[in-house]
Amino acid sequence: MLHTGIVVNRVLIPMSDLTRQQLRQHLRKARRSIPESQRRLAARQIAHRLARFKPLRHARHVAVYSAIASELSLAAFTQTQTSRQLYLPKIIGDNMRFVASRGGMRRNRFSISEPRRHKHRPVWAMSVILMPLLGFDSQGNRLGQGGGYYDRALAKLRFRRPWLVGIGYDQQHCEQIPSEAWDVPLDALLTPTQTLYFRKPPWPVG
Repeated sequence: MLHTGIVVNRVLIPMSDLTRQQLRQHLRKARRSIPESQRRLAARQIAHRLARFKPLRHARHVAVYSAIASELSLAAFTQTQTSRQLYLPKIIGDNMRFVASRGGMRRNRFSISEPRRHKHRPVWAMSVILMPLLGFDSQGNRLGQGGGYYDRALAKLRFRRPWLVGIGYDQQHCEQIPSEAWDVPLDALLTPTQTLYFRKPPWPVG
């Protein structure tokens, strides 16, 4: 399903005319409408697709996320990862750090599970960062929850850059995501049925 706009008072408003907040509200509603059985299937399909995702093949340090509400869960993937170190986002003030997922966990102020420990790995030293989203388009633009935590964390990237990979349902595909100057585009996007590359990979794709 490709979102081309939303209907207000029987009038179709194109994506390009929507504010980011209007688009978030529309996409949250659309994501919540996905049946639980379909979400569980999608989680298994994503795990299978990630197992064949080439940027992960030799990745040693991978940032994942703890899915909340209707986000696409990575649990089926993370449970099989024994040969690499996984990291989870940890909110510290207005910033986000990536902390190893081993050890105790706690709920932060957003009720998201995060590591208790504080020692983090610099964002530039990650191999791959898997990110949740509300929406994406075919140009690699990502729409998040609106807190700006990923954008602020990724703004520190300069010369060395991990793979930035969005994880979402096919139903979150939008014709156009309005972008801002501070937005950091995705390098790739995985849904249960497709893998899209926006950064040219150093290997043949096919």
